[in-house]
Amino acid sequence: MYSTGFPSPAEHEWEKPLSLDRYLIAHPLATFFMRVGGDSLIAHGIHPGDILIVDRAVTPKVGDWVIAVETGSFAVRCVERGQPLMVWGVVVGIARKLR
Repeated sequence: MYSTGFPSPAEHEWEKPLSLDRYLIAHPLATFFMRVGGDSLIAHGIHPGDILIVDRAVTPKVGDWVIAVETGSFAVRCVERGQPLMVWGVVVGIARKLR
């Protein structure tokens, strides 16, 4: 006799329900969502329609993706050494619907 399906790998270790708010948002009062409009960052895994989770309470460091203010509008930029940016917030996550 063969069984169908498969057991959960952590069936014996039940955890409390997952809250995406608690998982993705460390600073609720300083966190904002922004939708990506262009396709210039696809090579970096950021696609049109993605929702960026932006935390204004996080200090940016080299290699972070940030929301920068450039000539009065927002732009997604990667922080590099020696690059002056007016950082509005740090991208801490991305939400994307697959269907």
